[in-house]
Amino acid sequence: MRGVKNGINSDTSGATWRKCAPLLLVVASGVAALLPAAFRGIPTGNDLPHHYRVAQSFYESAREGDLYPGWLASSNGGYGDLSPRFYPPGLYYLLAAARALTGNWYAGSLVCFAALSVIGCLGVYFWAREFLPPNVAAWAGALYAFVPFHLNDLYNAALFGQYAAAAVLPFAFAFVERVCRGRRLRDVAGLAASFALLVLTHLPLTVIGALSLAMYALLRLRRDALLSTFGRLTLAVALGLAASACYWATMLAEKSWLRIANAPQESWADYSRNFIFQSTIYPETVGVLWVNILAVATFAMFLPAFALLRSRREVEYRGAAKALALLLAFSFLMATPLSRPIWAALRFLQQTQFPWRWLAVTAMAGPVLVAMSVPIWAKKLGEHGRVLTASVAAVLLIFVALSASFVVTDADYLPRAQFEEKVKAAAVAPSMPDWLPVWASTQPAPMERELAVEGHSFSVNSWETARRSFQVSAGPPTRARVRTFYYPYWVATDSAGRRLETSRDADGALLVSLPAEAVTVDLVLREPPLSLVSGLVSVAGWCLIVALLVLRAEARP
Repeated sequence: MRGVKNGINSDTSGATWRKCAPLLLVVASGVAALLPAAFRGIPTGNDLPHHYRVAQSFYESAREGDLYPGWLASSNGGYGDLSPRFYPPGLYYLLAAARALTGNWYAGSLVCFAALSVIGCLGVYFWAREFLPPNVAAWAGALYAFVPFHLNDLYNAALFGQYAAAAVLPFAFAFVERVCRGRRLRDVAGLAASFALLVLTHLPLTVIGALSLAMYALLRLRRDALLSTFGRLTLAVALGLAASACYWATMLAEKSWLRIANAPQESWADYSRNFIFQSTIYPETVGVLWVNILAVATFAMFLPAFALLRSRREVEYRGAAKALALLLAFSFLMATPLSRPIWAALRFLQQTQFPWRWLAVTAMAGPVLVAMSVPIWAKKLGEHGRVLTASVAAVLLIFVALSASFVVTDADYLPRAQFEEKVKAAAVAPSMPDWLPVWASTQPAPMERELAVEGHSFSVNSWETARRSFQVSAGPPTRARVRTFYYPYWVATDSAGRRLETSRDADGALLVSLPAEAVTVDLVLREPPLSLVSGLVSVAGWCLIVALLVLRAEARP
C-alpha cells in the first residue's frame, strides 16, 4: 500500500509540476528582467523626476485622506502643478502602494517594476495560451520580458507609464480573442477591465492600443456571429470607458486650460520628426541611431516566426497566425515614414507624439508568433537529432541575451542613496512647462512666504495641498497675492461664508480680493460637479464589471 500511495503521490506531484512549470518560467523571466536594477540601482532618465513628483503627491494625499489629488502643491517654487489632473493615475497608485508596503521609494520602485514586468509576461502568456498549449505559450511570455523596445521603456527612456501600459495591453488582446471566439460575459468583463486599466495608465498607448485592438478584432470576428460579437465588444469598451471616467472626464473638460493644448507643438512633440529610419528624428527624445537599433533588434528577435510563412498549413491556428502577423506588420509600419498619410489624416493620432510608440504593439505580437513557430522548429530540427536541436536553441537564447543586454548595459543607474535624494528633490523641482496653466509663466516671481499683502499684516493658519486658511488685518481694500497658480476651481471665502473674488496676476499667480475689515480667508480647491459625477460613473462601471465576472451564464455560440 505504501508503494501505491507513493506512486500516486509521485504522479500527482509530477502532474502539478507540469502544470505549474510554464507559469513559473514566465514569472521567473519577468523577475530576471529586473535583476540588473536590483543589483545596480533604479534606471534613470529624463522623465524620472516628473513621475516621482506626481507619485509623491498621490502618496501624501492618500495619507491625508484624499484618494485622488487634484493639485501638487510643492513644485514650481510652491506655486503648484496640474499634473495629477491630466496624467493617468494608475502608475502613481501602484508606486504609492509599493512605497507604503516597503517603507521607502527605492524598494517600492523595485517591487513595482518587477510586478509590472511579471504582469506583462503573464499577459502575453495568457494571450498565447488561446492558441497554444501551456509549455509552448510560456515561450511567448518569457520572450516578452527581454524584447529590447519593451526593456528600453524602463532602463533607458524612463517611460514608466508606457511600461506599465505595456503590461496591461496584452490582456486586452487576449480578451478580444476570447470574446471573438466564445462571447462569454466574463470575457466581456475582462476586456472592459483591461481597457479601463489601460486608459488609467497611459493615454498615448491607449490611443495606439485602441486602434490595434480594433484591427485585431476585425481580423478575428466570426462571420456567423458578427453582430452579437460586435455588440459585446462595444459593451466592453463602453464599460471600460465608464470605469475610467474619473480620469478622462476631468482631463477632457479642462485640457483647454493647459499650456500644451494651446501652444503650437514643440519640436520634441512633433510626430513628423519622430519616425524610425529617418534622419530628422528629434535627438532630445531619443537618438537617431538608438531608436533604429532598438527597432532592428526588436524585429530581429522575431525572425524565427518566419517559419510560419513556409509551414502555414502545419499551423493549427492559421487564422490567428495570420492576424498576429498582420498586426505585427501594421504596428511596425506605423512607426516608419511610410505611414505618414495615416498620421496626417488622424489628428488624435498625432497627439501621441512619437510614432515609435507603435513598437510597443510589435513587441507584444512578436513573441506570440515566435511561440507559434516553436512546434514547427521542434519538428524540423528533431529530424536531425537532439544535438542540432539543442545547438539551435542555445544560439537563439544567446541572441535573446545579447539583444536585451545592450539595452541594460547602456542604462544609467541610481544607487539607493542617489535615488532617494533625486526623489526628494523632484517633489519641489519645476514641472514640465507644457503642463502648466496656459496663463502661467514658467518662471513666476519668487515669494518668500505663502502670500503677500501690501499694507496689511497677515498670518497663516494652515496650508495644505487643497485647503489653505489665513488671516489679514484691517486696511484699505486690496488683493492678496497667493503663492499658488490661479485655477478656476480655487474658491476663497471669508469667515461668514461670503465668496471673495479671485483673479490672476500677470505671471499666473492667484489673487484674492480683500475687504477693508480684518478677515479670515479660507481657500479651497473645490472640485466641480463633473468630478463627483464621473467618480460615481466609475464606481458603477467597476460594479458592473464585477457583476459580469461572477455571472456564469454564457451566450450560445
